Order: sequence, then C-alpha cells, then structure tokens
Amino acid sequence: SVQTMIAKYNTDGNKMGDVAVLGWYAGHHEEAILLLIKAAITNPGNELMLNNCAALLTMSGLEQKAIPVLRYLLQPHPNSTMILNNLGQAYAGLGATDTAMYYLGRCLRLAP
Repeated sequence: SVQTMIAKYNTDGNKMGDVAVLGWYAGHHEEAILLLIKAAITNPGNELMLNNCAALLTMSGLEQKAIPVLRYLLQPHPNSTMILNNLGQAYAGLGATDTAMYYLGRCLRLAP
C-alpha cells in the first residue's frame, strides 16, 4: 500500500505527507511512518513535514530516531514551542526526565 501511495504522489511530497498523517490517524501506523519518511526525503526543505515525521516516530516508540531530526530543526528555530514540546516528549519517552523537563520547561516559558 505504501508503494501505491508513493507512486501516486511521487511528484508531490506535500500531498504524500498529508496522506501519511491521515493514515496515522486511521490506524495505519507503519505505513504512515514509511510514507512520511519518503515524503520528507522527497521534500527535505519542508520543516513542518520533518517535525511531523519526528512526532510520528516518537509516538511509535522510535524516540531515538526522532531526536536527531528535532535537534536539527531546533537549530534554526530555537524558540519553536512545537519543536521544543516534541523534543520534550521524545526524551520523556526514553525515560530521560531531566532532559525532557529542560525542553518542556523552555516550551512552557515561551507559551505558558
């Protein structure tokens, strides 16, 4: 099913990313992650798509894969509450509570 979606939206990474997120919420988690990774590779400049990809990785228990993506995104956007929150969630999922609290605390200071 992933190959079919890739073939259908191969020239439009944004639509592929949207379909992936919809697929996630429809319960097709593995397919959604694979499709979103392909969409992010197709459209590497789309930071929202990279963030969504990292969020789905975190929700799938793949926090160790999400953290490098989120840290990459945080460099140009150090005050992005969305990225800070996702980093905090990823570190919390790994059980790194001090690091999770650091990022979540930054997020709350920016957007109480």
